[in-house]
Amino acid sequence: YTRTYTAIEKMRNDGIEFIGYHLTLTIKNPEIKNLEAEYILMNKAFDNFMRNYKELKPYIVGYQASKEVEQSKEAKERKEFHPHIHVLLLLKPSFSAVFIIFEQCS
Repeated sequence: YTRTYTAIEKMRNDGIEFIGYHLTLTIKNPEIKNLEAEYILMNKAFDNFMRNYKELKPYIVGYQASKEVEQSKEAKERKEFHPHIHVLLLLKPSFSAVFIIFEQCS
C-alpha cells in the first residue's frame, strides 16, 4: 500500500482532483470444493466491470484493488469461504453529481 499512498500524494501534489470511494464486492460464500472456480469467476467479473462499465469509465482517475478470502468460525463449520474484493476508486469530483443505477446481473 506504500506505492498506492505515494501515487495518491503525487496526484495531489500535481493538482489532480479526485474523491476516494471504498467499494466492497462479494459473492455468495462457496463451499471449499467450489472456491477456486468461484474465485476465478469473481475476478473475471471484476475485470469485466472495470473495463466495460461505460457509465463509470469517464469518471475514473485510478483504482487499487485488493482481493481477499476469509473464513469465519461459522463459515468454517459449514465448509465455506468468503471471497471478496476491496476497491479504492479514485473518481473525478463531478461523479458525485451523477446518479447511476446499478442493475444486478444474474
